[in-house]
Amino acid sequence: MSVATAESTVDQYGYALATRSDEAAAAWRTAIDRVGTYVGGVRPALEAAQAADPTFALPHGLESYLRRAVGDQAGSVAALARARRNAENATERERGLLKLLAQSGEGLHERTASLGEVHVTRFPVDRLAVGLTMNSLVSQADGHRRADAFLGRVARSWPADDWWMLSHRAYIANEQRRTAEARVLAENALAIQPRSGQAVHTLAHCDYEDGRHEEGRGRLGEWMRGYDRNGAHWTHFVWHLSLFDLELGDLDSAFRRADSGAVSLETSSFLWRCALQGVPVLPERWSAGTRAVRDALGRPGSMTRLNLGFAALGVAGAGDQALGQALIDYARQGNNSPAELALVEGVIAFGRGDLETAISRFDESMPELEDLGGSYLQRKVFLDTLAAARARRTARI
Repeated sequence: MSVATAESTVDQYGYALATRSDEAAAAWRTAIDRVGTYVGGVRPALEAAQAADPTFALPHGLESYLRRAVGDQAGSVAALARARRNAENATERERGLLKLLAQSGEGLHERTASLGEVHVTRFPVDRLAVGLTMNSLVSQADGHRRADAFLGRVARSWPADDWWMLSHRAYIANEQRRTAEARVLAENALAIQPRSGQAVHTLAHCDYEDGRHEEGRGRLGEWMRGYDRNGAHWTHFVWHLSLFDLELGDLDSAFRRADSGAVSLETSSFLWRCALQGVPVLPERWSAGTRAVRDALGRPGSMTRLNLGFAALGVAGAGDQALGQALIDYARQGNNSPAELALVEGVIAFGRGDLETAISRFDESMPELEDLGGSYLQRKVFLDTLAAARARRTARI
């Protein structure tokens, strides 16, 4: 391990890092930048930091968080244990950040947001802490409004031209229906950091909502030419491209993307949108979604609230009544609100043609729809389904 100067063992914003290894500090900065750009390669950077200085706690803490996010519970626990063993070597800021990573990784959003708000009063430009706090806020009731206010406060301490902050302010502004403001912020972020995944992601939302589908598909498609398929948002960005394809009537491209192997529970929401628009969906395409549901059912706690809704779309689209009941039972047994259960039951009822039950259950769930998390564009599929249920009931009368 080469010993570095104090100036070289700091993060991107000048906060001290508890390592004497220049290589470990540089690898940590690389990992944080890769988290921010969504380009992938975070784990190799963390491994490099750990190899250079095994006593540097932060890389172990972030590894634990990332492993938890992909369902690797055993790996997450082991990495968290390493982080805690080395926490005595950490700075006060790093110990606070390790707590945030552990709380957020466990899905304790209220606790994470509370801790994060306190943490950033002391360390306002702690990028990872701000990101974790923002993500925890948007996972709660009235989350995007609260995240908007939070970023507004914190941003006063950040450089005006910081691409990361501009990117995230853009995303939250768009979720608050301030699309024109969001577009300007995102374009400014991309001018500074062309690989900002959050900025190009926000522009995909803006373009879709503004009806600029050709422009949006071209921009995102070009950006993805240099994007690692293992990147954290690969499947989500493919979903965005598929939505542009669908709006442009380019069904060959849309289904080619759906068949590309980038299958997730979100893919089912795309197929459901196709069905709502009268586009035929082959049974084998629905089958890929039901396989993802069965896999998730075998890993309790692995589905976010939004993915639980997407799973219901996939099951209802496939017409698998037995799996639909299993999903309803899963929702009842989990830590889900009555509104979340109602949403799942509403989708399953719509799939079997029981429009009265579907409308009743959807009406119960709609006041808390934003609490599912995700974006307005992701949640809109449920609004569209309720509208379709009402239209079909009217047509029957």
